[in-house]
Amino acid sequence: MRTYIIFVMTFGFLYMIKSHVAQKECHKHCKCTIVPSKKRQAICTGRDLHYIPQFPDAITSVIMSGTNLTHIGENGFQNLTGIRLKDLKLHSNLISFIHEYAFVNLKYLASLRIVQETHLEVNVIKVSVG
Repeated sequence: MRTYIIFVMTFGFLYMIKSHVAQKECHKHCKCTIVPSKKRQAICTGRDLHYIPQFPDAITSVIMSGTNLTHIGENGFQNLTGIRLKDLKLHSNLISFIHEYAFVNLKYLASLRIVQETHLEVNVIKVSVG
């Protein structure tokens, strides 16, 4: 949660009010690094993770590595549509299927890397990114 301090002046008195703005937290199996104007990355690992979680709004790069993300349906990337995701890397996740429309709503995606997904056939990738 991000905290803002707001100063309000009334009748000559200065009041300080703390305002909390809710922000999505980084998932427990992920590490989010947000350095303004530099790195805005989330790295998720662990076989207990079987879906793509939501991330803080500032995240632009997501790496899913060593998870149990075996099947990516049509809405499998739904939690990434609320951020300006530019880079996505899928690495050693046991993926065997990606729906042909899974990437459709990732409108800011500029870079996709699929590495060591040995259960995933090349033809499945061609259909979903083609």
